[in-house]
Amino acid sequence: MPQAAASRQQTKSLSEAERRQVLLEARTLILYIADHVLQQPTDLTLTTVETPNELMVQLKIAPDEVSRVVGKHGRLIRAIRTILAAMSAKTGARITLDLIGYLEEPASVTPPHARATL
Repeated sequence: MPQAAASRQQTKSLSEAERRQVLLEARTLILYIADHVLQQPTDLTLTTVETPNELMVQLKIAPDEVSRVVGKHGRLIRAIRTILAAMSAKTGARITLDLIGYLEEPASVTPPHARATL
């Protein structure tokens, strides 16, 4: 048992090229899943912000598509984040996913309480 604990504490030090490859795979995985889940995958935007200790991935999609990425009771988004956590353990850098819904024309949207009723 002590050997197993010692082996878990030792982490492989990745080269910069290997680290970049894992981060590219994380980005590719997110795009692949979103592309197959969304009805209009052309409306998504994926941006990444990378620091030495963290890769933040922001997935921007239309508000009516958010539920497709989240899944029932948040299962799909949780599964994606679990896979990213496993990938981040390999790189030593934290990989986070932020899901952002956006409106194409916010000025044309009238809040329900502002609509006139007859």
